[in-house]
Amino acid sequence: SVLDLGCGNGQHSLKIAKKCKRVIGVDYNLDQLFIAKKTAEDKNIKKIKFSKLNLEKKLPFQDKSFDKILALDILEHLNKRKQFLSEIKRILKPKGVVFITAPNKNTSWKKLQKKSGLNFYTDPDHKIEYSLDEIKKTLFQSRFKILSIKSIIYDTSLAGFIDLIGSFSLKLYKKLSLWKKKKVEDNLKESIGFRIKMREI
Repeated sequence: SVLDLGCGNGQHSLKIAKKCKRVIGVDYNLDQLFIAKKTAEDKNIKKIKFSKLNLEKKLPFQDKSFDKILALDILEHLNKRKQFLSEIKRILKPKGVVFITAPNKNTSWKKLQKKSGLNFYTDPDHKIEYSLDEIKKTLFQSRFKILSIKSIIYDTSLAGFIDLIGSFSLKLYKKLSLWKKKKVEDNLKESIGFRIKMREI
C-alpha cells in the first residue's frame, strides 16, 4: 500500500498503481485532484483513491498503515515540517520505505544569485531550502535512516534558455535534458535537489 503526499495531478500515483494493492493520493489543490481522478477513470484504474488533504495538519491515517510513502517536492512548502515528518514515521509500516525530494540551496548558480542579492529559491512558495548536510541532519533528527541520496538535474542559469529551445526542437531539448542529468550523476552539490530513500531508525 502506497501513500502519495502532495500527489498533484496524480502522475506518480497513477504510474505505480499497476504494481500496488492500494494507492492513496492526497493534495490540497482541487483542480489537480480533478485531473488525477479523471485520468484514473479514463484508464480504468480501480485500486487508487484521490482526496483533498491539508498536509500542515496531522494525517488522518492509522499507525503503521503504509508500506511506501512518497513526499516529492513537499517538505519545502510546509511550515510544520517536524510534525509532517513525525506523521510520516507514525503511519509507516515497520521496514516501510519513504521517498522524498528536497531542494538544494547550495548550487553554484544559487550561490551566485544569493551573492547578487537576488531571491535564489527555486520556487517563491518555498519556506526553506537545504544544503546536503542540513537535509541529512533534519531527517536524522526525525529518526530516519537514509538509504540513498541521488541527484535530480543540473542547476544552471541556462535552464530557461533550454526550455525555450524545446519549443523549436524537441530532439535538441531531449539531448540537453539528458546532459543536465548526466552532469550531476556524481556531483550532488550541483543538483537542483536531492532524491532521498529512507526508512525509520
